[in-house]
Formats: sequence, structure tokens, C-alpha cells
Amino acid sequence: MTMGFRPFARRANGDELSDMNKDLPIAIAAGAASATLGFALVTGGAFALLLGYLAALPILVVGFAKGYRAAAIAGLSGAFLTGIFGGSMTALLFAVIHALPAWLIVRVTLMAAPSTGGQAAPQTGSVGFMPIGVVVAMVTLMAGVFFLIVATMLAQSEPGLLGLVEGTLNDAMMIFAAAATDAQRDTFVQSIAPWLPGAIGASWITMILINASIAMTILSRNGKSLRPRPIYSQIILPDFLAWPLVVSAALALVLDGDAGYAFRNLTLVLATPYFFLGLAVVHAMAKLVSYGKGLLIIFYITILMSVWCMLAVTGLGMIEQWAGIRRRFAGPKDNDEEMTS
Repeated sequence: MTMGFRPFARRANGDELSDMNKDLPIAIAAGAASATLGFALVTGGAFALLLGYLAALPILVVGFAKGYRAAAIAGLSGAFLTGIFGGSMTALLFAVIHALPAWLIVRVTLMAAPSTGGQAAPQTGSVGFMPIGVVVAMVTLMAGVFFLIVATMLAQSEPGLLGLVEGTLNDAMMIFAAAATDAQRDTFVQSIAPWLPGAIGASWITMILINASIAMTILSRNGKSLRPRPIYSQIILPDFLAWPLVVSAALALVLDGDAGYAFRNLTLVLATPYFFLGLAVVHAMAKLVSYGKGLLIIFYITILMSVWCMLAVTGLGMIEQWAGIRRRFAGPKDNDEEMTS
């Protein structure tokens, strides 16, 4: 295990209470920082979106450094402050979008790995802790549940779920692309609306996990994390994650109307972890060729410009899950790193 990390061991009740009292101001301050970043979306500005995306970061930092109780306090204090200045609905949105997912990530990340018959945990770089793939799976399932709840509620509206999405997009185009013709606006709306809810859900999963990675990296470099930093390129997804994806895809094929639309977008949300797994395969391949880092830069630029490239990477991740492509590339050096990380 990497040196410089404090072991995540059970402490006496008195010590836990003393530490919690000591960490309470830090947790509340983290919640206040998170609420401030969340409000950036309301105030607008050039960096408002970026700051809003980082709203969960303070909760994750204090959670990875102090434990899941500190993360819970930070999340609650952030929601409370958000409610004071923005109202109860704003507090609820903060709790659902930032606080609860951050707490879940901290809670699962710091859990002890289940027994594997005397063998080490399958996630390298974090022996004794829950595999990071399980964390990704739990966040994805939470996003899927939230998506179904919101989609069901919106489907009860007058225009229906798809009609509501199209109407919202059209209103946005009237504001931000007022010079466009009706035909141009309609073409844009018809091309974006079929996948917009799923894309929003997938981007939310991506950003909350990026926040977690940033928090873990910051703390690990300073020796403050309660667990070693995982090796993300060696992520392994749990097999149970495939079942919701298969069921959602099947329902998307057989259902019509808003139900089919909802499950089509839910399938996109549930496929997000396989995109990360596909990226891990690409990184494994890059190690086998010359100028691998340069090729990775070109690859990521291509991903940003092409939706089809994203879909191809997701498909590669699904193949990896069932066929184990990375095992064919792993050499003795990689195996040594897995045992010593």
C-alpha cells in the first residue's frame, strides 16, 4: 500500500466523538463552499457553469479526508445554506444533484472490500477497500433512479416528456439563436431532443466522478486521504451493472411514446460506466505503442468533436467487460504494479 496514507480503521467511540467535534467546523465550511459554488449557476457569468460543476468538490474533499460523517454534515450544511438564500426547492436540488451523490461516493469509496476467499481485492491500488468500479456502478444506478423519477413526473405534463424537451429547446433557441430561421431551429431541436435527457444524465455522472478524482488526487498528494488513490486505468465494473442496462435497452425497443423515449435515454445514462471502461482499454493500448501520450491527446480531441467516437469507446468498454481485452495486453510489469500499488 502506498506510504503516507492513514489506515481506515475503526476507532473507539470516545475518539470518534472527539474527532467529529474537531472536524465539525471544517465540514460546515466545506458545505458553505459547496453552496457558494452551486449558486454560481444562478448568478451567471463566464465561469458560472464551471464553478457549478465543482459544487460537490468541497464535500468530497472533506469526506475523503475526514470520513463519511463529515461528508454528511457538509452536505446538510450546504443544503441548509442553499435553502436560506434560494428557497426549499433550491435546497432540494442541491441535495439531490450535489450533496447526496457526494456522500454516497465517499461512503462506498471508504468501505472495506468484501472477503474474496483470502485473496486481495480485485481493484489494484486500493487493496482492502471497495473497488472503484463499484463506486461508479452505485453512482450510475442512483442517477438511473433519479432519472426515472423525474421522467415519470414530467411525463404527466400536458405536452408529455418529449414535447416538454422540444419546447424547452425551442425556447432556448429563440433566445440564443434569434437570427436562425424556423427551419434551422427545428432541425437543431429534432437532432438534439431525442437524446438530450440521457446526455444530461451521462454528463452529470461524468462530472461528479471527475470531482471525486480531483478530490482524491489533491488529498493523496498531501498524504491526507483515508485510502490510497485508485489506479483508474485498471477499473473493473461489477457484473450486476449489465442487467439494468440490458433491461432498459430492451424496453426502449418495445415501448412507444414517452415510455420508449424515457428508456432510450435511460439506456444512455446506464451505459456511461462502459465509456470509462473503454477509456481504460484505450490507455492500455497506448502503453504498447511509441508516442502513446501524443496519440492519447489526439484521441481525446477526437472524442470532444465526435459523438460517434464516444459511442465506439462505449462499445469497446462493453466488449472489455465480457471479453477482458486488457488482460491480453498486461505484462509482468503491470502485474507487479497491481500487487505493490
